Amino acid sequence: MDCSKYQWLLTHRNQHLQCEECLENWSTEDYAQAVCELARAGLDDGTWGVAGLLVDNASGRVIYALFNAVMRPITEGDKSRQYCYDPTAHGETYLVYWYYQHREQLQLPPPDQLTVVSSLDPCAMCSGSLLSAGFNVFVVAHDDVAGIHSRKNEGFKGMPSTVIDGFQRRFIYPEVLNHRDFYCGNPDKGELPSSFLSPISLSSVEGCKQAFLDSFDRSQQTINQSEYNPLNRNSDDDNPIHNKDFLDLFRQQYPDAYTIKVDNYRKPSNQLREHLQQLVQNTPHATNAVAYIDIFGNVVLTEVDRFDKCLISTAFANIVQNYFRIRFEFKENISTRHYADVYLAHPKYGTFVYLFAPDGKSANCLKDLGIYGSMMEGPIPVRSPSHFQYFEERHEGDVATLLAMIDGLPPFYQQSVGIYPDQVQC
Repeated sequence: MDCSKYQWLLTHRNQHLQCEECLENWSTEDYAQAVCELARAGLDDGTWGVAGLLVDNASGRVIYALFNAVMRPITEGDKSRQYCYDPTAHGETYLVYWYYQHREQLQLPPPDQLTVVSSLDPCAMCSGSLLSAGFNVFVVAHDDVAGIHSRKNEGFKGMPSTVIDGFQRRFIYPEVLNHRDFYCGNPDKGELPSSFLSPISLSSVEGCKQAFLDSFDRSQQTINQSEYNPLNRNSDDDNPIHNKDFLDLFRQQYPDAYTIKVDNYRKPSNQLREHLQQLVQNTPHATNAVAYIDIFGNVVLTEVDRFDKCLISTAFANIVQNYFRIRFEFKENISTRHYADVYLAHPKYGTFVYLFAPDGKSANCLKDLGIYGSMMEGPIPVRSPSHFQYFEERHEGDVATLLAMIDGLPPFYQQSVGIYPDQVQC
């Protein structure tokens, strides 16, 4: 690959890329090398070493490029360290959000005429996001732990048929010279852009995988070291509801925050259920709502689907993004940092509760399960009563289907995290 292409791409990442000559007429290997170098840049930036490109199928032009942004730096004294900004900020998922934010203004083609080039087999969150939106996906390196195609010899076994159909039509695993055969469930390759059908080199694959592996232990260690355990300091004196200055700041962004309280943080109340029902009724196109409860029983945030903004803006995605981002804002500002340290613990110590159980059939359900796993990055401290609850099934059999989807997830979600949905016992 011409190094000038990569240098220009890296310099202009996170920008809409216009019709510069250096972004056109790329080979399959060019895309693989470019996303590999971008993943290495993410590693060097202190976040996860995974990256993505958005490519126009018709011209082969790169429209947008970015790397994972889960971790961002904060300054403490004369030093800078990484802190979790948003666990949904994987490169592939952020490309989907970017597309919906800009498609009208930039007159972008529909998703089925675009391809997301990913340096690593997408996780459950990113796979669900890409399928919900309808993008084609070109995968450079496998991920045997959290990648959606981790069961390589079994295809996408364990996923519902509706999701498997999307994987087979949209996901491309290119041939690697003398190492791996081309794989795609679409035998006639009719929907695949020709620029993605040639083999790629083993060096590009190994480079993408190594960028991820080099960041794995470091990022997990950083996340775990930056969190305190509120279970060790849960006296009522530490309850944020008693700090008016903190509440005033928090409610500037979320006026309804901390206005509902339950007696036990793992036993949501009928009052909360009615509040979530009202949110759904009052929000166009919404089908579900989710609440997050801290260990003191405070309902910190409630969110609802916002499909009017983006097809992947589920209530769960919204609540996770909003909680982590406001927590990062408090942590980033030296005058409010102590509030983040004392009151805004990692949500693995609280409880998430859905109005309706996720359906277990849709790509958005797969995405939500993936967000849950990416957010936790390890086991839940208190498993019973469940950290992941719901008030009711929308349709009979939804929970059985949900459990089947969980059983079909890659090893990381079952072995490292463990997802145990349970119905609220009111």
